[in-house]
Amino acid sequence: MINMKSVIAIGNFDGMHIGHQEIIKTTVISAKERYAKPIVITFNQHPISIIKNPAHKYLMSNEEKESIMRCLGIGQVCFLDFQAIKHMTPLEFIHTILIGHYNMISIIAGHDFKFGKDRAGDAEFIANSAMKLGFNYQKIQLVKVDNIAASSTKIKYFLSMGLVGLVACLMGRKYALTMKVSSTITRRTISGMDMAIIDVMHNTACAMPMLGIYSVCLNGAITAVLSLEVKNSSIYCAAKALDTLDFIHNPVLDDNGIVNSVVNSTSITSHSTCTSKQCPAGSLLYNIRVEFQELIYPLREHSDTTLIDIIKWFPFTCR
Repeated sequence: MINMKSVIAIGNFDGMHIGHQEIIKTTVISAKERYAKPIVITFNQHPISIIKNPAHKYLMSNEEKESIMRCLGIGQVCFLDFQAIKHMTPLEFIHTILIGHYNMISIIAGHDFKFGKDRAGDAEFIANSAMKLGFNYQKIQLVKVDNIAASSTKIKYFLSMGLVGLVACLMGRKYALTMKVSSTITRRTISGMDMAIIDVMHNTACAMPMLGIYSVCLNGAITAVLSLEVKNSSIYCAAKALDTLDFIHNPVLDDNGIVNSVVNSTSITSHSTCTSKQCPAGSLLYNIRVEFQELIYPLREHSDTTLIDIIKWFPFTCR
């Protein structure tokens, strides 16, 4: 049990969209007012991936989620083992975990958050428990942009449609993925412009935008064209920016902590030997942050000619 009293934000927080950010900001403000510690309680795996769909896709890793939360002022992020608590009743969870272990005096959650065995713990249950047990409860209402609700489910749907601009509005930042990139670079000249072709491999656990050709930023600094294809992905960008692998660095957040997601600095700079058949022998794999800016051309069946034609007129400037 922690000694200091805590104000707890609870939820899955996949994607840390603007609705999630409202919960976190409210938690931090409430904790300051109550001289308590702002804590987030979430889960190491999304409950859906255990109960219903093992192939459930995530919008971000736990490391990225925690980084954004801490930049918004959260003092501690706790990833509970959902397998270990899934059979607890809502009342057991409140007594044993929230009050018993984390010394909770106030809880903040989204309007539709449910927890406990059979998801029996809803907003009404929390409100009734708060009155009986003497803690404070604050329910955060649905956050909308132009009458479109900010939700992880809707964001995944819009990604599948290639609407990365709308996704950026709902997330409060552009959608980004950490991908593996090979240290082997192939040079080509297209319309007199020296280009570098880099093979990248995405994390299959993460939600991907629809197949297509996108303008992207690499680690928040280098503009590129990314082709998402069925068999493979390739990044085309200015060769002068890729003379070395120095561009693989730890990206930083803006002053508000919500524009570019930070991942653990150890993972962003680490590398490993590539064992995939698509990598030349001895090449290394590095982590690179790919931020989706705009869908340039949707793809059904990819052809190299289409991608080259796109590159010929694409303006290489970060926005």
